[in-house]
Amino acid sequence: MKKIRDLIIIFLITFFLFAALEIAARIFTSSPENQTYKDHSHLINVLGIPSLNDILESDTYLFWKLKKNIVDYRIKGQIAKDRLDFKVTTFGNHLRSAPLSSTKEEIRILALGDSCTFGVGVDNKSTWPAYLENFFLQSGYHVKVINGGVPGYSSFQGYKFLKKRGLQMKPDIVIVSFWFNDGQKWANSSDFDIAKKLKTDSLLANIRLYTLIRHLTVKHKNKQNVSSLKTNRPSAEPRVNFLQFRDILEDIYTISTENNIAPYFIIWPFRPQVMEKNGMHNDYQAIIADLCLKEQLKCVDLVPSFINKSENLFIDVIHANEKGNITAAEEIFNTLLKTYNFR
Repeated sequence: MKKIRDLIIIFLITFFLFAALEIAARIFTSSPENQTYKDHSHLINVLGIPSLNDILESDTYLFWKLKKNIVDYRIKGQIAKDRLDFKVTTFGNHLRSAPLSSTKEEIRILALGDSCTFGVGVDNKSTWPAYLENFFLQSGYHVKVINGGVPGYSSFQGYKFLKKRGLQMKPDIVIVSFWFNDGQKWANSSDFDIAKKLKTDSLLANIRLYTLIRHLTVKHKNKQNVSSLKTNRPSAEPRVNFLQFRDILEDIYTISTENNIAPYFIIWPFRPQVMEKNGMHNDYQAIIADLCLKEQLKCVDLVPSFINKSENLFIDVIHANEKGNITAAEEIFNTLLKTYNFR
């Protein structure tokens, strides 16, 4: 009997002690922050386009996403010697494309990608998804192109976006354009590790004592992360390594075909590659090309198309200007017409 009473006393003391610490933690700490979103925001500031952060917000599942219902927000900045000045409008669906109608009467194309698909540097009407839709409409096809591009997204985020939001849009075609962010090493963790951490934080978000302990234990590590961003020192691990990148592309293909969606994969060029007229693919581009060749997947290699143009098609090292987006849209449009039955 005494043993039971002692256990009850210990339990009550432990309970009230935890309750007191939790109350104190709630007084002195706020809810847990998405450190990955903060790191990405800091990177944007370092790059020279801080106003781009004004159109993004934290998201536990996708790391970050576009804010909704932004109207003609002007973004100005400079990446190295390249100046940016453009306007962004978003809608209630957190995208740069207007929401879809409840009844599907058109062929839907989901453009899944990063800032090159989103269109950093150009207004809404001058992104390649917008031009692609116009090409179809001008040719008499009832097609809606959904711009699902988000600045900073990797293939990992793109796959998660497709599963959670993309499939709900009921696309007939998905166009996949990733590689640039996958090889980046600014977060000191892979995207897979980050997702696990965010999931844990989400589950424990209501326990403020956990937040306080975590804040104290990772404070020094976070300082190191920020220092790494400032000095541009790479971490040991890319956001998505080569093997993971190939696996993710295969997963996108699988989930697309299982849902009767035709997947197309884009090899997006970068400025030095085009200026030097070097058609050789880098490691991530080569993975896309090799996968499409071996698995007989539909691929649109934009590198030759950009090289064959005599005019400048870039705003900076990776983002296309208006002429570049037109070039990309034309190549994708012609490929789709040859390989997909729009009738």
